[in-house]
Amino acid sequence: PMSSPDTEAYYEAYTELESPAAYVKEAFWVGKRAYGMEVGFVLVWAVLKSVFHSFRFTLFLVALVNALLFLFSAMGIAGLKQEKSHFARMLALFFSFFALHYCCIAIRAGTSLGLGLLGAWLLLKRRYLWAFLTLYGAMLFHTIAFLLLMFFALTLIRRDKEDFPVKILPDFRTCCLVMC
Repeated sequence: PMSSPDTEAYYEAYTELESPAAYVKEAFWVGKRAYGMEVGFVLVWAVLKSVFHSFRFTLFLVALVNALLFLFSAMGIAGLKQEKSHFARMLALFFSFFALHYCCIAIRAGTSLGLGLLGAWLLLKRRYLWAFLTLYGAMLFHTIAFLLLMFFALTLIRRDKEDFPVKILPDFRTCCLVMC
């Protein structure tokens, strides 16, 4: 949608972006901003612009990546291992909790949440370094990802394997509500 305030800000930044090299030095500092957005996101945006040269296609690509991050990370967390019988259920759950908003309008927050979910999945698999790096990446896209630290803390506290998915998904929904 080209008529939302977020999309208009993304378009304005997209048209004014320099080459990706202009953002590399500052892209890995959490909280640094350019065009009113986190520099990590601006760097990715600049790379996509230099490769595809189309704002609408770039929006589509980011929305697709966000949707895939959400779906497959959530499926992994829930222990569904991408079984076809559970995919429709996960798809319905995904679209009922702000999916279109986070994939198509608030794409920085959506990418941040998607990376946070991926980090939670990695945390469950006891890949702590990768989980930390994924959360760090989430914070480079949207500083509100600091709230995901609380989510990660809940993940570490709630290690009951039997009912973990039942406990973690309400926490994720709460995190989504706070971030919007």
